Amino acid sequence: MLTFGDELKKYKNVKRHKGTFGIEIETEALKPYDPGSFSFWNVHRDDSLRGPAGYEYVLNVPVDHGTQLDQALDEFKDKTSKIVFDQDSWTTSVHVHVNMLSESVITMGNFLTIYALTENKLKRFAGPNRESNLFCLPMCDAEENFSLIMNLFKGIRKKRINVAEFDAGHIKYAAMNLSSLFLRGSLEIRLLRGTTDTELIKTWVSIINNMLLYSKEEGLTPYIFFDRWRKNGNEVLGDLFGQYRSQLRYSDEDELLENNLWYAASIAYSVDNWVAMASPPEQIKPTIEQFDMVAKHLYSKKFEDIDDAQKHRV
Repeated sequence: MLTFGDELKKYKNVKRHKGTFGIEIETEALKPYDPGSFSFWNVHRDDSLRGPAGYEYVLNVPVDHGTQLDQALDEFKDKTSKIVFDQDSWTTSVHVHVNMLSESVITMGNFLTIYALTENKLKRFAGPNRESNLFCLPMCDAEENFSLIMNLFKGIRKKRINVAEFDAGHIKYAAMNLSSLFLRGSLEIRLLRGTTDTELIKTWVSIINNMLLYSKEEGLTPYIFFDRWRKNGNEVLGDLFGQYRSQLRYSDEDELLENNLWYAASIAYSVDNWVAMASPPEQIKPTIEQFDMVAKHLYSKKFEDIDDAQKHRV
Protein backbone atom coordinates (compact mmCIF):
# COMPACT_ATOMS: atom_id res chain seq x y z
CA MET A 1 0.00 0.00 0.00
CA LEU A 2 1.42 3.38 -0.99
CA THR A 3 2.06 5.82 1.84
CA PHE A 4 1.90 9.59 1.60
CA GLY A 5 5.66 9.53 2.19
CA ASP A 6 6.03 7.53 -1.04
CA GLU A 7 4.13 10.26 -2.85
CA LEU A 8 5.97 13.13 -1.19
CA LYS A 9 9.46 11.87 -2.03
CA LYS A 10 8.66 12.44 -5.71
CA TYR A 11 8.65 16.16 -4.94
CA LYS A 12 10.68 16.75 -1.80
CA ASN A 13 12.86 14.94 0.72
CA VAL A 14 11.42 15.41 4.20
CA LYS A 15 13.09 14.11 7.34
CA ARG A 16 11.16 11.16 8.70
CA HIS A 17 10.25 10.86 12.36
CA LYS A 18 8.78 7.89 14.19
CA GLY A 19 6.45 9.90 16.41
CA THR A 20 2.85 10.65 15.46
CA PHE A 21 2.14 14.08 16.96
CA GLY A 22 3.94 17.40 16.91
CA ILE A 23 2.62 20.17 19.15
CA GLU A 24 3.04 23.94 19.14
CA ILE A 25 1.79 25.87 22.18
CA GLU A 26 1.57 29.63 21.69
CA THR A 27 1.66 31.60 24.94
CA GLU A 28 1.35 35.18 26.12
CA ALA A 29 2.49 36.04 29.64
CA LEU A 30 1.60 39.08 31.68
CA LYS A 31 5.21 39.64 32.81
CA PRO A 32 8.64 39.00 31.18
CA TYR A 33 10.32 35.76 32.19
CA ASP A 34 13.19 33.44 31.30
CA PRO A 35 11.73 30.20 29.91
CA GLY A 36 14.85 28.20 30.78
CA SER A 37 15.81 24.92 29.12
CA PHE A 38 13.66 21.93 28.23
CA SER A 39 14.25 18.34 27.13
CA PHE A 40 11.15 17.96 24.95
CA TRP A 41 10.54 21.54 23.84
CA ASN A 42 12.19 24.22 21.78
CA VAL A 43 11.16 27.66 23.07
CA HIS A 44 11.43 30.84 21.01
CA ARG A 45 10.03 34.35 21.00
CA ASP A 46 7.16 34.93 18.58
CA ASP A 47 6.73 38.57 17.56
CA SER A 48 3.22 37.88 16.29
CA LEU A 49 2.09 37.34 19.89
CA ARG A 50 1.10 40.17 22.21
CA GLY A 51 2.38 41.31 25.58
CA PRO A 52 5.84 41.49 27.13
CA ALA A 53 6.53 37.75 26.78
CA GLY A 54 5.11 35.97 23.75
CA TYR A 55 6.73 32.55 23.48
CA GLU A 56 5.98 29.51 21.38
CA TYR A 57 6.77 26.07 22.77
CA VAL A 58 7.40 23.53 19.99
CA LEU A 59 8.14 19.82 20.45
CA ASN A 60 11.66 19.00 19.30
CA VAL A 61 10.43 15.83 17.57
CA PRO A 62 6.99 14.24 17.18
CA VAL A 63 5.86 12.01 20.04
CA ASP A 64 3.52 9.04 20.17
CA HIS A 65 0.22 9.15 22.00
CA GLY A 66 0.56 7.77 25.50
CA THR A 67 3.71 7.84 27.64
CA GLN A 68 5.76 10.12 25.38
CA LEU A 69 2.95 12.65 25.06
CA ASP A 70 2.35 12.61 28.83
CA GLN A 71 6.05 13.10 29.59
CA ALA A 72 6.33 16.05 27.20
CA LEU A 73 3.25 17.82 28.52
CA ASP A 74 4.16 17.07 32.14
CA GLU A 75 7.54 18.74 31.57
CA PHE A 76 5.80 21.80 30.11
CA LYS A 77 3.44 21.94 33.07
CA ASP A 78 6.19 21.55 35.69
CA LYS A 79 8.58 24.10 34.20
CA THR A 80 5.93 26.76 33.54
CA SER A 81 3.97 26.33 36.77
CA LYS A 82 5.06 29.72 38.18
CA ILE A 83 4.41 31.71 34.99
CA VAL A 84 1.18 33.72 34.79
CA PHE A 85 -0.12 33.12 31.27
CA ASP A 86 -2.98 35.04 29.68
CA GLN A 87 -5.63 32.32 29.39
CA ASP A 88 -8.13 34.51 27.52
CA SER A 89 -5.99 35.53 24.56
CA TRP A 90 -7.68 35.19 21.17
CA THR A 91 -4.33 35.54 19.34
CA THR A 92 -2.80 32.34 20.75
CA SER A 93 -3.65 28.75 19.86
CA VAL A 94 -2.41 25.19 20.11
CA HIS A 95 -1.46 23.48 16.86
CA VAL A 96 -1.26 19.71 16.51
CA HIS A 97 0.65 18.12 13.64
CA VAL A 98 -0.37 14.61 12.59
CA ASN A 99 2.51 12.73 10.94
CA MET A 100 1.27 11.35 7.60
CA LEU A 101 4.56 10.15 6.12
CA SER A 102 4.03 6.50 7.07
CA GLU A 103 0.26 6.48 6.63
CA SER A 104 -1.41 5.11 3.52
CA VAL A 105 -3.16 7.56 1.23
CA ILE A 106 -6.39 5.72 2.11
CA THR A 107 -5.82 6.48 5.80
CA MET A 108 -5.24 10.11 4.90
CA GLY A 109 -8.42 10.08 2.80
CA ASN A 110 -10.37 8.58 5.70
CA PHE A 111 -8.94 11.10 8.16
CA LEU A 112 -9.66 14.15 6.01
CA THR A 113 -13.18 12.91 5.25
CA ILE A 114 -13.89 12.36 8.95
CA TYR A 115 -12.31 15.68 9.87
CA ALA A 116 -14.41 17.51 7.27
CA LEU A 117 -17.60 15.94 8.60
CA THR A 118 -16.84 16.67 12.26
CA GLU A 119 -14.96 19.97 11.93
CA ASN A 120 -17.84 22.03 13.34
CA LYS A 121 -18.08 19.79 16.41
CA LEU A 122 -14.32 19.97 16.91
CA LYS A 123 -14.44 23.75 16.52
CA ARG A 124 -17.17 23.97 19.18
CA PHE A 125 -14.99 21.97 21.57
CA ALA A 126 -11.96 24.11 20.72
CA GLY A 127 -13.55 27.23 22.20
CA PRO A 128 -15.92 30.09 21.39
CA ASN A 129 -13.17 32.40 20.18
CA ARG A 130 -12.30 29.90 17.43
CA GLU A 131 -15.54 30.61 15.55
CA SER A 132 -14.43 32.07 12.19
CA ASN A 133 -11.14 33.10 13.80
CA LEU A 134 -8.88 34.52 11.06
CA PHE A 135 -6.02 32.30 12.22
CA CYS A 136 -7.95 29.00 11.96
CA LEU A 137 -10.56 29.35 9.24
CA PRO A 138 -12.90 26.36 8.85
CA MET A 139 -13.84 24.98 5.44
CA CYS A 140 -17.01 27.04 5.21
CA ASP A 141 -14.88 30.20 5.47
CA ALA A 142 -11.87 28.93 3.52
CA GLU A 143 -13.28 26.92 0.63
CA GLU A 144 -9.96 27.22 -1.20
CA ASN A 145 -8.60 24.81 1.39
CA PHE A 146 -11.41 22.35 0.62
CA SER A 147 -10.56 22.64 -3.08
CA LEU A 148 -6.93 21.85 -2.27
CA ILE A 149 -7.96 18.63 -0.50
CA MET A 150 -9.83 17.65 -3.66
CA ASN A 151 -6.81 18.60 -5.81
CA LEU A 152 -4.48 16.65 -3.52
CA PHE A 153 -6.21 13.35 -4.17
CA LYS A 154 -6.75 14.22 -7.82
CA GLY A 155 -2.99 14.77 -8.08
CA ILE A 156 -2.19 11.48 -6.34
CA ARG A 157 -4.61 9.70 -8.66
CA LYS A 158 -3.00 11.24 -11.76
CA LYS A 159 0.54 10.82 -10.38
CA ARG A 160 1.12 14.57 -10.54
CA ILE A 161 0.53 16.95 -7.62
CA ASN A 162 0.74 20.69 -8.16
CA VAL A 163 2.89 21.39 -5.11
CA ALA A 164 2.86 25.14 -5.79
CA GLU A 165 -0.83 25.21 -4.82
CA PHE A 166 0.09 24.30 -1.27
CA ASP A 167 2.18 27.40 -0.59
CA ALA A 168 2.04 28.29 3.11
CA GLY A 169 1.57 31.98 2.35
CA HIS A 170 -1.91 31.29 0.98
CA ILE A 171 -3.33 28.57 3.20
CA LYS A 172 -1.45 28.42 6.53
CA TYR A 173 -4.32 30.04 8.44
CA ALA A 174 -6.86 27.37 7.55
CA ALA A 175 -8.04 25.31 10.51
CA MET A 176 -6.65 22.29 8.65
CA ASN A 177 -3.33 23.50 7.25
CA LEU A 178 -2.40 21.43 4.19
CA SER A 179 0.79 23.35 3.43
CA SER A 180 2.46 21.48 6.28
CA LEU A 181 2.12 18.26 4.24
CA PHE A 182 4.76 19.54 1.84
CA LEU A 183 6.92 21.18 4.50
CA ARG A 184 6.98 18.43 7.15
CA GLY A 185 4.79 15.60 5.92
CA SER A 186 2.10 16.41 8.50
CA LEU A 187 -1.46 17.65 8.64
CA GLU A 188 -1.58 20.67 10.97
CA ILE A 189 -4.80 21.13 12.95
CA ARG A 190 -4.94 24.71 14.25
CA LEU A 191 -8.35 24.63 15.90
CA LEU A 192 -7.67 24.46 19.64
CA ARG A 193 -7.80 27.75 21.53
CA GLY A 194 -4.71 29.15 23.21
CA THR A 195 -4.33 27.25 26.46
CA THR A 196 -1.58 26.06 28.77
CA ASP A 197 -3.91 23.54 30.45
CA THR A 198 -2.01 20.34 29.74
CA GLU A 199 -4.98 18.12 30.63
CA LEU A 200 -7.05 19.86 27.99
CA ILE A 201 -4.24 19.52 25.45
CA LYS A 202 -3.93 15.80 26.28
CA THR A 203 -7.66 15.38 25.74
CA TRP A 204 -7.49 17.25 22.43
CA VAL A 205 -4.61 15.12 21.13
CA SER A 206 -6.41 12.00 22.34
CA ILE A 207 -9.51 12.96 20.35
CA ILE A 208 -7.37 13.40 17.24
CA ASN A 209 -5.60 10.12 17.99
CA ASN A 210 -8.94 8.29 18.14
CA MET A 211 -9.87 9.79 14.77
CA LEU A 212 -6.55 8.59 13.35
CA LEU A 213 -6.92 5.08 14.77
CA TYR A 214 -10.42 4.85 13.32
CA SER A 215 -9.05 6.04 9.95
CA LYS A 216 -6.43 3.26 10.00
CA GLU A 217 -8.99 0.47 10.41
CA GLU A 218 -8.14 -2.33 8.00
CA GLY A 219 -10.35 -2.27 4.91
CA LEU A 220 -11.88 1.11 5.68
CA THR A 221 -12.22 3.58 2.81
CA PRO A 222 -14.07 6.91 2.67
CA TYR A 223 -16.85 5.11 0.73
CA ILE A 224 -17.27 2.52 3.48
CA PHE A 225 -17.26 5.23 6.15
CA PHE A 226 -20.13 6.99 4.40
CA ASP A 227 -22.04 3.73 4.05
CA ARG A 228 -21.76 3.33 7.83
CA TRP A 229 -22.87 6.93 8.28
CA ARG A 230 -25.97 6.42 6.11
CA LYS A 231 -26.92 3.24 7.95
CA ASN A 232 -26.08 4.22 11.53
CA GLY A 233 -26.02 8.01 11.67
CA ASN A 234 -24.66 9.53 14.85
CA GLU A 235 -24.02 6.10 16.36
CA VAL A 236 -20.80 6.12 14.31
CA LEU A 237 -19.54 8.98 16.49
CA GLY A 238 -19.36 6.63 19.47
CA ASP A 239 -16.92 4.36 17.62
CA LEU A 240 -15.07 7.36 16.21
CA PHE A 241 -14.51 9.38 19.39
CA GLY A 242 -14.63 6.56 21.92
CA GLN A 243 -14.48 7.74 25.54
CA TYR A 244 -14.60 11.39 24.39
CA ARG A 245 -17.99 11.07 22.71
CA SER A 246 -19.79 12.69 25.66
CA GLN A 247 -17.50 15.73 25.54
CA LEU A 248 -18.34 16.19 21.87
CA ARG A 249 -22.10 15.77 22.23
CA TYR A 250 -24.13 18.91 21.50
CA SER A 251 -27.85 19.59 21.30
CA ASP A 252 -27.44 20.94 17.75
CA GLU A 253 -24.93 18.36 16.56
CA ASP A 254 -27.17 17.21 13.71
CA GLU A 255 -27.00 20.72 12.27
CA LEU A 256 -23.25 20.96 12.91
CA LEU A 257 -22.71 17.76 10.93
CA GLU A 258 -25.21 18.61 8.21
CA ASN A 259 -23.48 21.93 7.52
CA ASN A 260 -20.28 20.12 6.54
CA LEU A 261 -21.78 16.98 5.04
CA TRP A 262 -21.31 18.19 1.46
CA TYR A 263 -17.59 18.86 2.01
CA ALA A 264 -17.02 15.44 3.56
CA ALA A 265 -18.99 13.60 0.88
CA SER A 266 -17.16 15.46 -1.89
CA ILE A 267 -13.80 14.40 -0.46
CA ALA A 268 -14.93 10.80 0.00
CA TYR A 269 -16.17 10.52 -3.58
CA SER A 270 -13.33 12.49 -5.18
CA VAL A 271 -11.65 9.16 -5.99
CA ASP A 272 -13.34 6.43 -8.03
CA ASN A 273 -11.34 3.59 -6.52
CA TRP A 274 -9.37 4.31 -3.34
CA VAL A 275 -7.81 0.85 -3.20
CA ALA A 276 -6.54 1.04 -6.78
CA MET A 277 -5.16 4.55 -6.25
CA ALA A 278 -3.24 3.46 -3.16
CA SER A 279 -1.82 0.29 -4.72
CA PRO A 280 1.78 0.29 -5.95
CA PRO A 281 2.11 0.17 -9.74
CA GLU A 282 2.43 -3.34 -11.10
CA GLN A 283 6.01 -4.30 -11.85
CA ILE A 284 6.27 -5.51 -15.43
CA LYS A 285 9.15 -7.89 -16.10
CA PRO A 286 10.96 -7.18 -19.37
CA THR A 287 10.88 -9.91 -22.03
CA ILE A 288 13.98 -11.55 -23.47
CA GLU A 289 13.21 -9.77 -26.73
CA GLN A 290 13.46 -6.42 -24.95
CA PHE A 291 16.76 -7.44 -23.32
CA ASP A 292 18.09 -8.46 -26.74
CA MET A 293 17.01 -5.16 -28.29
CA VAL A 294 18.91 -3.11 -25.68
CA ALA A 295 21.96 -5.43 -25.80
CA LYS A 296 22.18 -5.17 -29.58
CA HIS A 297 21.87 -1.38 -29.36
CA LEU A 298 24.70 -1.14 -26.81
CA TYR A 299 26.97 -4.01 -27.78
CA SER A 300 25.75 -5.34 -31.14
CA LYS A 301 25.19 -8.73 -29.50
CA LYS A 302 22.30 -10.72 -28.12
CA PHE A 303 21.77 -10.52 -24.37
CA GLU A 304 22.97 -14.09 -23.75
CA ASP A 305 26.26 -13.34 -25.53
CA ILE A 306 27.44 -10.42 -23.37
CA ASP A 307 29.35 -10.62 -20.08
CA ASP A 308 27.88 -10.14 -16.58
CA ALA A 309 28.92 -6.48 -16.24
CA GLN A 310 27.26 -5.70 -19.56
CA LYS A 311 24.13 -7.62 -18.57
CA HIS A 312 23.94 -5.58 -15.37
CA ARG A 313 24.07 -2.38 -17.40
CA VAL A 314 21.31 -3.63 -19.70
